[in-house]
Amino acid sequence: MKRIRGLSLVILLVVMSVSGCSTWNSVQLRKQNINSGYIAYQLAPPLYTGDKIKYRLKSGGEGEMTVAKVGPDSLQGEKGQTIALSDIASLERKNFAKGKTAAVVGGGAVTTAVIISVIMVAGLAAAVTAL
Repeated sequence: MKRIRGLSLVILLVVMSVSGCSTWNSVQLRKQNINSGYIAYQLAPPLYTGDKIKYRLKSGGEGEMTVAKVGPDSLQGEKGQTIALSDIASLERKNFAKGKTAAVVGGGAVTTAVIISVIMVAGLAAAVTAL
């Protein structure tokens, strides 16, 4: 029974750690004057459909959304929300973090090896003392 609890705990910890495999990176907004005084924005790095973003507005509001469409002067979310790029004070995109993922996988492998070793040693110790 203790082995099952221990294994369940390891699986839970690994699943919780995998959620740390992403990071938020800043997206720069640059105004560009186009013909007839029309202002468009250049995003660096660019955003694409499906990107998860976190934003803070100049008015103080903030939120998160998944991008459905990127326009020259606005962003549209999957739930129908539209945000004017001129209203955004800061913008971040959620990215996959290779380094964090490697650390989680490596740490998980070491942890699993240690747990298996402890279980085997405990089993051998119990067998020896039973003799």
